[in-house]
Amino acid sequence: MEQLPSVDQLKPEDIKARRILVIGATDAGKTTLIKRLYNSWCSKEKVLVLDTDVGQSNIGPPGALGLGTGRHFIGELAQLQEVALHFAGVLSPPEDLAQFLWGIEWLFRLALSIKPDRLLIDTTGWVWGGAISLKMAKCNLINPDLVIAISKEEAPLLEVLKHSTFPLLALRPSPSARARNAEARRHFRLQRVRSYFSKGERGTLELKSFMIIKNPQQGGDLRGRVVGLLDGAFRTLGISWIGDVDQKKGTAEAWTRWVLKGEARCIKVGPMIVSPTG
Repeated sequence: MEQLPSVDQLKPEDIKARRILVIGATDAGKTTLIKRLYNSWCSKEKVLVLDTDVGQSNIGPPGALGLGTGRHFIGELAQLQEVALHFAGVLSPPEDLAQFLWGIEWLFRLALSIKPDRLLIDTTGWVWGGAISLKMAKCNLINPDLVIAISKEEAPLLEVLKHSTFPLLALRPSPSARARNAEARRHFRLQRVRSYFSKGERGTLELKSFMIIKNPQQGGDLRGRVVGLLDGAFRTLGISWIGDVDQKKGTAEAWTRWVLKGEARCIKVGPMIVSPTG
């Protein structure tokens, strides 16, 4: 394989593309690159970031896809202002591809309606096997002006992209990129939940007022669950972290972050259980 330039050599001022899809394996440096591009442009342009890395979400908690924006330099994508979220309720696309793609399409169309100068799309690190079809579908839906592929080897996905008509910039990861093991990624998710809901509104959910949508394997106990609050069209209005549940009263203590106005009618139960007490 011919030596690719490093992602560190990329100069944001040289990029003219307006709609940029960044792909690469886990811990390749996709989010770091998107943060660098955003910081280079945000003071002079309207920049939106669509975070579809559902298992390691920065805009919204794990299990959610998020659309964010801002006007100031950031240290982390989590500092962006949330425009909208889609609670997919999964940590990996294959767990529910329909939910995942639905969320991408809805947030992407919303982003277009805002008419940004730049739209940056972060993606999951799933790049093998069935991921190739998923990335092809994303390209077809988003129609990017530029696909930035960060890869240290000649992966099958990279070969597919080379034969597409989408402009492609292939880069190798930064030498400073560090791989995280499964336990480190799990720890990130737990800390992200606690950090995200530390700014939540504490209140009580009247469970009998909602249609509760869950998988049979998830059981009946909601304590510690991260859940989506959906309106009648199944759009995500907010996301809650459930505390103690009073089965007799049919109520639940919850910390909630609202992102859109509306009447919540459904609770979609996600895969994460995080104890509120530690």
